[in-house]
Amino acid sequence: MNTEAVNAKARDLMAPVLSARKTDQLIERIKIDACDAPPRVEVSGQQIGPKPAYTRA
Repeated sequence: MNTEAVNAKARDLMAPVLSARKTDQLIERIKIDACDAPPRVEVSGQQIGPKPAYTRA
C-alpha cells in the first residue's frame, strides 16, 4: 500500500465525521509518509530500523 492509497482510505473513513475540508487539512498536516519508509523489525523487545519521518505543514 502506498502513501496515496493510505491517504485515500483515511479520507474515506474520516470525511463523514470531520467533513471533507477538515479531513484534507488533517491529512496535509500529518503528511502520512510512514508506509513508504523501510520496515522496522522488533528484536528482543526493541524496534530496529529507521523511524517514520513525519513532517508538519
